[in-house]
Amino acid sequence: MTIREQNEQREHTVLEPWATFADSSAGRLRPMEPCPYRTCFQRDRDRIIHSTKRSHLDMISGTRRSVTPERRRSMRLVRSGFGTTSRVCALWMYSRI
Repeated sequence: MTIREQNEQREHTVLEPWATFADSSAGRLRPMEPCPYRTCFQRDRDRIIHSTKRSHLDMISGTRRSVTPERRRSMRLVRSGFGTTSRVCALWMYSRI
C-alpha cells in the first residue's frame, strides 16, 4: 500500500461522511499517472502554491520571502496563509473563465 493510499484511507476515518474524498474525485480532463505519495488534492494545492501567479500575488499583497544562502531555497513569511491561499484560488479560477 502506497503513502497516497494510506492518506486516502485516513481521510475516510478523519473527515465527515459528506466531505469530498480524494479517492472519489471526478478525475482530470487530461489523464495523469497518480503520484505514489500525494493525493490529487495535495497535488493541486502544490501547483497553486508554487505557481507564478501566486508569486506575483505575494509581491502585490506584501508577503515577504527570505532566501537562505546555505539552502538556496526561498521560504515564504506569510502573514495570513488562509487569506493568501484563498485569494490565489480566486484569481486562478477567475483566469480560467
